[in-house]
Amino acid sequence: MMNVPIPEYPEVNRGILLVKPTDVFFTYLKSKGFNETDALQPEDWEPTIYLVPEMDSPLEEDEWTKSNYKSLFSHLLAQTPLDEKDYPPINDFPLFESWFNCEFIIGIFDMVKGPLGRG
Repeated sequence: MMNVPIPEYPEVNRGILLVKPTDVFFTYLKSKGFNETDALQPEDWEPTIYLVPEMDSPLEEDEWTKSNYKSLFSHLLAQTPLDEKDYPPINDFPLFESWFNCEFIIGIFDMVKGPLGRG
């Protein structure tokens, strides 16, 4: 048995929210004139990552999402090729859920020496 030292990485007091667009979102984009030639396929899009509070349960994650989906929706829409006139109503939680898959991740460790900064 090998005796491998376990590195100590500081844990960051945040969770991660990974947001990926769904096929429903891409269908909407295509309905507004964006198509395959615009590289708008689900597999071509990287998820958007947000640092969020640490949460202990799926119920807590659902409550957080319901409380914050409007700001998430606005931010995500601003990253699309849509004109603001083509934005759907952002106060529609079922629409948000149909357009974006949200995955929460806990246990974030910082492997970089030096302070964690903001851009």
